[in-house]
Amino acid sequence: LTGASWFLPCLFFSYSIYMVVDYVIKRCCNRCGQGVLDLSMVLLFFFSTGLTLIGHNDNSGYRLNIIMISVALIHMGRRTKEHRSNEDLLFTVFLGALATWTLVNIHNGAFSYVRGNIVGVVFLLLASVSGWLLISGISHIIDCYEGFLPSLFQTIGKYSLQIMLLHQLSFKIITLIQIRIYHEQSYLLASYPTLYTDRLWWIAYILAGVIVPILVTLIIKRILGVITVIWEK
Repeated sequence: LTGASWFLPCLFFSYSIYMVVDYVIKRCCNRCGQGVLDLSMVLLFFFSTGLTLIGHNDNSGYRLNIIMISVALIHMGRRTKEHRSNEDLLFTVFLGALATWTLVNIHNGAFSYVRGNIVGVVFLLLASVSGWLLISGISHIIDCYEGFLPSLFQTIGKYSLQIMLLHQLSFKIITLIQIRIYHEQSYLLASYPTLYTDRLWWIAYILAGVIVPILVTLIIKRILGVITVIWEK
């Protein structure tokens, strides 16, 4: 029901490890700290992807290989962001979208980060870099404008953790509506993650997966605020 909850400990440990490694290396190597960090992350990337490719995935239950890959990718993402050119923003977005689309179609989507199903080191690296460029470019284009769209994405970003945790549970609302409309059996409510996505039902799932977690969060905050006021009196 919580959807991608596996992602939370993976992200926590990956970022924690990266911040510690970044601090220690730059502290110990004042003059060449950045170079040592870059080299360390490259070696870690090839080591962890090598482990994954030979079958060491999820055997320990802690996704250690995925955490190591994530640590390296976090560093690569930060370095990519540092060298991004605002002048070539639109071209960057185009290249990122084109590269991502091409890679996904060539490999027929044969990539699962959560399960460690990596088809190749080069493919993972190119897919990651093109994805960073695409998302970074789109976000900065949106940021150049004022109005509803930037505010919408800012709100979604503000509540991204709640959306990630509750979107699967929110999907059940749409699934229940489908069961009532199509007179299906009630056990289909357990369909994972969705029931029907044709006839524009996928739009309803997207809206429910985003709006419901935000509304639940706002309601909880409102209730806690009222309780706090009453308690202080």
